[in-house]
Amino acid sequence: MNPSSPHILPLFAHLPLPHSVLIVEDEFLIRWALRARLSSVGFLVAEAVDLATAREAFLSPIDLVLLDLRLPDGNGIELLAEFRTARPKTRVIVMTAHGTDMTEAEVTSAGAYALVHKPFDLDHVVRLTQRAAVS
Repeated sequence: MNPSSPHILPLFAHLPLPHSVLIVEDEFLIRWALRARLSSVGFLVAEAVDLATAREAFLSPIDLVLLDLRLPDGNGIELLAEFRTARPKTRVIVMTAHGTDMTEAEVTSAGAYALVHKPFDLDHVVRLTQRAAVS
């Protein structure tokens, strides 16, 4: 599905202003694909490769976060707790390649909007991010 697909743009078209999303992911190709796709549908995208740079990036206004659970300098769930405390309205979508890390119920009870398992369908993540932006 391409970025001009009617399954993606109509939902995003209802947003009054561009929403900002922080991608916290240590794998370059995943970060690159998410940035390219989310930017193409109008999101303002920032990136972080670890907890330290994510904390720094979160000092700027961020509406949504795509957060990997396993990062080089720690566990993304720690960051989820920090983000939820600092800005409870910021939606966080957790991503993991490790199905045994946490269940969706555990992640959502920790405050995440949703859990996405890698490898994921890029269109699905874009739609999920758009829904999070308007909810």
